[in-house]
Amino acid sequence: MLQRIQTIYLSVAAGLLGLLQVFSFGSLSEQNPYAEGIFADKILTLMDDGLLAGLAYGGLGLIIGSIFLFSNYKLQKLTCKIGAFLSTAVSGWAAYLGFSVAGFAIGIGLFLPIVALVFLFLAYKGISADESLIKSSNRIR
Repeated sequence: MLQRIQTIYLSVAAGLLGLLQVFSFGSLSEQNPYAEGIFADKILTLMDDGLLAGLAYGGLGLIIGSIFLFSNYKLQKLTCKIGAFLSTAVSGWAAYLGFSVAGFAIGIGLFLPIVALVFLFLAYKGISADESLIKSSNRIR
């Protein structure tokens, strides 16, 4: 059902990954002469790198799809695990891109996938608790 606690956790995680469109991962200092390519505007955003955008939108779509898989606990847990992996990959790839250039200042967008990862972990625990509750109630019948 949609009114379970893991739905709230998955919605918050999806919202945090959706906020990556608004917040930047970081910026370069003004005196950096190597600002070219993805750092031409001196700000690393989601749309600067295709792999970064693909990982973020893939994770976002998977998490939103996972909300509606409430009747299939096994598949919902699997999509939650894959969403956590993609969230970690977004944060790792953005950190790699940012710290490969000198003078990178961290932005709030670098921490949003990590916070989303916490909520995905909580959702996974909620799904597991629901699954064990259903199994125990089937045993009583």
